[in-house]
Amino acid sequence: MKFSVIVPVYNCEGSLPRCIESILYQTYPDWELILVDDGSTDGSFALCGAYARQDGRIRVIHQENAGQGPARNNGMKAATGDYIVFCDADDFYENDALEVFANAAKDKMPDLIVGGYRKIQLTDNGSVIILNENKAFNFHTDSRDNAYDMYMTMKRMGLLNAPWAKAYKRDKIIANLISFPHYIRCEDVFFNIDFFEKVNTVIVTEAVLYNYDLHDRGFQTKKFPPDMFEIHKAVSLKLLNSVSEWGKLNQKEEQYLNQCYVNGLMALLRANYLNQWNLNKKERRALSKKMLCDALTIRSCRTVPDGITNKIIRMIVKSRSVAIVNSFSYATIIIQKIRG
Repeated sequence: MKFSVIVPVYNCEGSLPRCIESILYQTYPDWELILVDDGSTDGSFALCGAYARQDGRIRVIHQENAGQGPARNNGMKAATGDYIVFCDADDFYENDALEVFANAAKDKMPDLIVGGYRKIQLTDNGSVIILNENKAFNFHTDSRDNAYDMYMTMKRMGLLNAPWAKAYKRDKIIANLISFPHYIRCEDVFFNIDFFEKVNTVIVTEAVLYNYDLHDRGFQTKKFPPDMFEIHKAVSLKLLNSVSEWGKLNQKEEQYLNQCYVNGLMALLRANYLNQWNLNKKERRALSKKMLCDALTIRSCRTVPDGITNKIIRMIVKSRSVAIVNSFSYATIIIQKIRG
C-alpha cells in the first residue's frame, strides 16, 4: 500500500523543513512526497529541490502562482499511490501517521480514512504549545447509509472541512473526476463535499495524526449565550465517547450544534456574496446553491433555537433560495454601514 503525500508550497521556507521532515521520518516507508511549488518568491522552491536530491521518493512540481486548489490538483495528477494524503506546508504529521493509515486500511481498502488532529502554536524558541486536540473516535462502516450519518457527525465535529489528517482512495478520485475548485478560500470544504457524495466505506481512528499550527492564521471569536460553553463541553464528551451517543443529544445540545453550523454557513454565504473568492456571478450563485443544498444544512435547519435573529437566519437558509440569501446579505451590509 502506497501513500502519495501532496504539499502545496508558497513562500514558506521557514516552516517547510519541519513539514517535509515529518514525512521523511515516517515509520511507514512506502510513500512518495509531491511538493507543488505555487510560484514562490522566497527560497521555498530551492529548498524543495534540495530535499528531492536527498531522497528519491520526493518529487517537485512548479507552477505559476494559482493557489492551493490548483496546486493540489496538479499534485493529484502526478500521484501514483493507492491513497492521497494532504499536508499544508506550515503544518506537520506525527511520524507514525502513515503507519496508522496503513493499519486502519489493511485488507479493507476503504474509500476514506479519517484521523484526529491537534491545534498547536509554536513559541519563539521553537517549542510547541498544544491548544486543543480533536481525537475523533474509532468507527468503521461499509454501508452507504452509515457513511452518510458519519458525514453528519464528522462535519459537525470539524473533522471534514480540511483535507489533511485523511487518506483518500485515489481510484475513487480518478473515477469520479473529483478536484479542488479554483476558489481563494474554502476550496477544501467543497472538495470534501464532492468526495463524500461518492463514499461507501469509511474508517475513522481516534489517533491524533496531524499538527495544525495556528501561528499567524489568527483566532476568531464569537459571542454565545452564557451557557453555551458548558453545552459545547458536554456535547464534545458525548460524541467523543461513542458514536452511538449522537442520537442521545438533548434539544438544547442539538440546537447549539445547529446554531454554530448555520451561523458559520451564513458567514460563508456572505463572503461569497461580497465576492471574496473572485468568482463571476454565475459561479457565485452555483456555489451558494451548493452550500444551501448540502445535507447537513438541510438537517440543521430543522432545529430553530429561541431568538428572533436565529429564527430569521434559519428561515433564510431554509428557503434554499440564492436570491433571498443574497438579499439578506445585502440588507445586513446596509445596516452595518448605517450603524457605522
